[in-house]
Amino acid sequence: MSGVGGVSLDATLRRQANVLRGRFRRRRMHDLGVLVGTWLRQFHVATVAGSQPHDHCNYLRELDSNICRSQEFGLSASALQTVRDGVEATSGILNGTKVPTAAAHGDFLPQNILVCGTGAGVVDFGSYCAEAPVYRDLAHLSAYLTLLANRLTYSGSALESLERGFLTGYGGTLNADLLKIYGVSALLRIINDRSCVLTAGRSRRIEQLLLSLSSVGTVTARRGL
Repeated sequence: MSGVGGVSLDATLRRQANVLRGRFRRRRMHDLGVLVGTWLRQFHVATVAGSQPHDHCNYLRELDSNICRSQEFGLSASALQTVRDGVEATSGILNGTKVPTAAAHGDFLPQNILVCGTGAGVVDFGSYCAEAPVYRDLAHLSAYLTLLANRLTYSGSALESLERGFLTGYGGTLNADLLKIYGVSALLRIINDRSCVLTAGRSRRIEQLLLSLSSVGTVTARRGL
């Protein structure tokens, strides 16, 4: 119940990862990512629950709910159907794959992450879950950074450095296919939580991003970190 000090990662990104300054802050972004990834890894290790098989049917139910809502905010039905087809193929192959589980923050986003010196802290556990796939929190932050990098006001290279540092700090060997399908679902949830209609230009950029992330076929390589 003690207070958590530091500056929110969200505020730091606005100042240091914008299109004007971001390319000069890539090393700093990578280091921040390592801090955040290390915190999440320690959180998952401390709350490890075991593993559970990937449930393809449950995944599709959640995905379909997110897709339905996304249409209300301006994303085209045809693009979303193509996205669904892509991740459905990957999720189907993964059905039954053992997925490590631990406690989940549930809203692991920059506005809830505080950085102070060489340490990180996290606030707002309102969406906490005692057991969930570790990919839920991992994909949530990765998807948010990918979406942010898609905005014209941010430096893509700076945010890519932050994401690489985040995965490096988390460590271990991650299943790229699981990270991919959880990332698509997380990205849709983030869009839906904005609760505002997207402009035509923004919608097209997000659709292209989703299509690239959900391309049909599986990523067979495992990322060693």
